[in-house]
Amino acid sequence: MARLLKVLVMAMILSWIAVIRTDGFSENAIQGKLFAEVEERAPSEVLHALHQPFRYFAKGRQAFVFVSNDEQYVLKFFNKKYLQVPWYAFFYRDKERIKREIRNTFYRDSYRIAKAVFGEEILYLHLGASQDLPKVEIIDRASGAMCLDLNRTPFVLQRKGILLYDYLEEVYEKEGIRGIERWMEVFLKAVAARIGKGLGDGDSDVEHNWGVVDGRLFHLDPGRLGYDPNLDVATEFQRSTRKLYRWLYDKYPKAAPHFKTKLNQYIELFKNIERSS
Repeated sequence: MARLLKVLVMAMILSWIAVIRTDGFSENAIQGKLFAEVEERAPSEVLHALHQPFRYFAKGRQAFVFVSNDEQYVLKFFNKKYLQVPWYAFFYRDKERIKREIRNTFYRDSYRIAKAVFGEEILYLHLGASQDLPKVEIIDRASGAMCLDLNRTPFVLQRKGILLYDYLEEVYEKEGIRGIERWMEVFLKAVAARIGKGLGDGDSDVEHNWGVVDGRLFHLDPGRLGYDPNLDVATEFQRSTRKLYRWLYDKYPKAAPHFKTKLNQYIELFKNIERSS
């Protein structure tokens, strides 16, 4: 009995070490449901991008992220565990079930919305069966290599960008506060365009979700978008910009008043539109 216990403990320890080394990534961890209709043939740029190795980059709440060998593309695989009710949730299973239902709704809809409405942000979205995609070489966090059959794996392919905060620091070095103010107006315009379409964003993290690709503002992680017929414009504007404003106030306080003024102007503009409709 003691020997069996030792074997079980050792197996658990080895499993735990494996999870730590790979950050939880495995082929099984990303084999989620393919629920969409058969995908159209992938464009030539997509096929070209996928004919190279991708190495582990990061793990978010929703996905594992890999970067292409040429540093031009990002490949995201959805984390299946994020969508499933965990085994240890039996004490509050109903709460966890509702949470996972919401997550599965975002999984089904959010990236499809982003591709349909803001097409440039999603180079290729694979949520349905296909036959023309290559097997791709994946190098995980522990430097282990594997070949994945993309035809049966849900994934998102995007162009690799620079995180917005990092880019703004470069802008400041070249243009000073005027450059920061200009980019704040670009960001507010993007938020206003989304709100104007009745879309809410359930993730207000600007630091990791927004970036710049080829000099253009880019929503790097549009993973929690959804149409909301009861969207409160003022609340959505404030929620979508609050963290950016805090960062701006701490980093470039001279640009904060300009940002606040422009934000209030957008809110007032939308309120006037609502009053006149």
